[in-house]
Amino acid sequence: MGWELDEACMRAMGWEYHPRFPGDTTGYWRSLDGEQVISEERPHFSEDPSAARLLEDEIERQGLQNEYLTALRAFLPKRQMYRALCWDFMRTTPEQRARAFIATIPARSTRSQ
Repeated sequence: MGWELDEACMRAMGWEYHPRFPGDTTGYWRSLDGEQVISEERPHFSEDPSAARLLEDEIERQGLQNEYLTALRAFLPKRQMYRALCWDFMRTTPEQRARAFIATIPARSTRSQ
């Protein structure tokens, strides 16, 4: 599931995959305008805390913090105590953050213009 989740995050951030040849899985990612090569190696958003931070930077850039926190809350245990809930937010995994990101920002390639 890691690759599919990471790919969904990259598409939601507006990146496109460009294979070097048909069937290539080692191609590169570019911005939708085709101007910028983003990554030769896919970021592991769903596994790497540093990469997951990039998702939250994008959430902040778009001003979607409230929507993101609501989505992230859906992946946490249901708790009533404020301190326990705060602890759960601090301990979210990269996978939970990636899933909340996808729930907050639909893939740009599927958005209507």
